[in-house]
Amino acid sequence: MPAPQDAIHVALAARGASEAKYRVLADTIQEGLFMAEAVLDGQGEPVDWRYLEANPAYARMLGREPGSIMGRTVLDLYPTLEQHWLAAYREAAYGIRPIKLEGLLPSNGRWYEHSLVSHRRGQFACLMLDITDRRWAEMNHRTREDLFEGVFQKAPLAMAITDAAQGRFLAINRTFTELFGYTFEEVRGRTATDLGIWADPEDRTRALAGVMTEGSTCTLAVKVIRKDGTPAWVTYSARAIDLDGQLALLSTAVDSTEQHLLLGERETRSRLLDRFMERTPVAFAMVDRELRYLFASRRWFAAFGWSPEDWVGRNLLEVYPLETEPWREVARQGLAGATLKDVSLAGLGAEGDPVRMALEVCPWEESPGVIGGLILTAERSRL
Repeated sequence: MPAPQDAIHVALAARGASEAKYRVLADTIQEGLFMAEAVLDGQGEPVDWRYLEANPAYARMLGREPGSIMGRTVLDLYPTLEQHWLAAYREAAYGIRPIKLEGLLPSNGRWYEHSLVSHRRGQFACLMLDITDRRWAEMNHRTREDLFEGVFQKAPLAMAITDAAQGRFLAINRTFTELFGYTFEEVRGRTATDLGIWADPEDRTRALAGVMTEGSTCTLAVKVIRKDGTPAWVTYSARAIDLDGQLALLSTAVDSTEQHLLLGERETRSRLLDRFMERTPVAFAMVDRELRYLFASRRWFAAFGWSPEDWVGRNLLEVYPLETEPWREVARQGLAGATLKDVSLAGLGAEGDPVRMALEVCPWEESPGVIGGLILTAERSRL
């Protein structure tokens, strides 16, 4: 496709060679074409531009008949035309240089690219190409980029975009920098593996495999290493995206270090409690306010001939029938906050044999001032 200036020169050449050929060309092209000459003031300076020619396409752009344009000036039709347009017409008409500029035409609300060249001193020809679709596409693209940039950079999650093939960073947000300590300049073109972010490099392989097999998002709990060398635990999610025809990964990381450490502490306490229950020489149990067993020591189970499966989660009186009324009074006092010692209650063992329990009962609190149940310490004697 010839450049706009070339198209103008073709039209001008046709006009010089044959008025008929020029008229056919000017009347059939879809682009607007007009020619204008300078209107001079008393000092010989151009202050306006009078139309010499205007093809039907240009007249349609203005919403006018071609004949209503001839002899009129630009400022007649556009009295509020910005000065930079008049300056561009001057530069073109006096052969300073060809001009190309873009603008919105108020008469139809569309964008045009104006290509201006001089064919005679004091005159210029202008070819107008409709670029509205292109401008809208550019504005929409910029809008999407602005929206993405706003959401991406302001997101409270650490976010990164990497190429899927090698994992090289293409973009990171501010929260990523806060979590990992790296700026974009430090990660640009490098991979998380290069930087030592993955505590286990196989985690990226698993994440990528998950995205490709699951087809959308893969979520993993992983250990990472920050720039300063300290470890962190994150909930890592990644999904495949199309980035200008390139397969990429959009990943997020939520810092779960505190939760991970708390969970680790709970697991440690749970293991210690299990070991204590296994090895303590004392027969004791813990029940809630409904007298359901929460846990008990192995010695407790051995003393009364029951297995853990028979006890945990069941009501104390259901598993080990005690004297009902005396026990209700013991439970009432304990749940009211009293500690009771040397309580002797009769009941039945696992094989139905009568036994007597020598109990010490004390309450336990689930929060300050709130009693959650009872702790029982016992010795068994046969009746």
